[in-house]
Amino acid sequence: MILFVSMLALVGHPMGTCAAAGSWTTTGPHDSISQVLVFPTDDLVVYAVGKHALWKSKDGGTTWAQQGAVPIGGSITTDPRDVQTMYALSTDSKSVLKSTDGGVTWRVLLTETDLLYQVVADWDTPGLLYTGGYGGAILRSRDGGSSWEKAWSIGLYSGFSSPIVFPIATLRGVPGLVVAGLHLYHGGALLVSTDAGTTWTSGHGYTLDRIELSYDGPSVFALGGTGAVEPTIYLAEAIPTTSDSALLRGDHLGGTWTNIVAGLPLATPPYPPNQGLFGPRVISLLALPRGSNRVYAALGATFPDSTSVRDALRTAVVASDDRGGTWHELGHLDPHVATSLSLAPVMNLLYAATDEGVYRFNLGMTAPALPRTGAGGACR
Repeated sequence: MILFVSMLALVGHPMGTCAAAGSWTTTGPHDSISQVLVFPTDDLVVYAVGKHALWKSKDGGTTWAQQGAVPIGGSITTDPRDVQTMYALSTDSKSVLKSTDGGVTWRVLLTETDLLYQVVADWDTPGLLYTGGYGGAILRSRDGGSSWEKAWSIGLYSGFSSPIVFPIATLRGVPGLVVAGLHLYHGGALLVSTDAGTTWTSGHGYTLDRIELSYDGPSVFALGGTGAVEPTIYLAEAIPTTSDSALLRGDHLGGTWTNIVAGLPLATPPYPPNQGLFGPRVISLLALPRGSNRVYAALGATFPDSTSVRDALRTAVVASDDRGGTWHELGHLDPHVATSLSLAPVMNLLYAATDEGVYRFNLGMTAPALPRTGAGGACR
């Protein structure tokens, strides 16, 4: 699972020459991008985590510059108060790093023997960070990474594989809310805390019956909404097939669950059944806060012997305006796989991280004008 919740608005900033509504465009960077991230209070500052480098744009994605000489891992977050302060994982996924110069230089905050999957900031609580991965523990820092403690641990576990905590998600506007996925051998659970990780509940009405890692990674989820009780959880299973796919919407922080996979494009791939096609795989999700009904998803339909998400036969980025009841495809990004999505709702621009750079889609007047927590993109 992986989480991306984005938006806030920028008015009056120049964005360069962009394509008309309804098409995907790019100006780079020329790298395989795993995550796109826009600073919470400035649409012009866009970061892209590449295979070979960290990239930064100061003009909303029109031009890009490499940051420093050392690449970072696939997870990055920012301090919402300071555009120069960033947190990331190392390339070996065993250390949490911090930069105070916009990603030019980094120092190690934490090193673990097991793999880490993500580092996440609480957007409303200065200095509050979470990380987790192999070993079944959630680590928390309250001082910007200077010190760390266990906020949750599975304790003794006798399964055939190591328990994994991933992803970990917070929601802007809801301080102290943190949701995490727990991966176990042929099972798992959802962990929820509303007091910054001091106490936790598990399940919240739904136990994942199959959430183990497969192919290129685990399931994904996203948070939307406001208030400690009201947020909606969108969650996708790790190994969807034509017979047991699941994209679930958990209302009231998972109090009730609805399977919303049926209306997804690619749910019935246009390929002969004897090809053994898996689909649709939900690769990334983006939900909007503040009561919006809109949610975005990046999809891929793959053969069962695919070893990477980039082997997908057919991909799509789709949107729903009724919380997953119905979906429509946005343009045609295929064959690019969108591993990360970010949104600038006032400018109505959606951004996708792909293996050939950052792509931008002009939503025109179809997106709601909502406060932004992230944005980014490119034109050509």
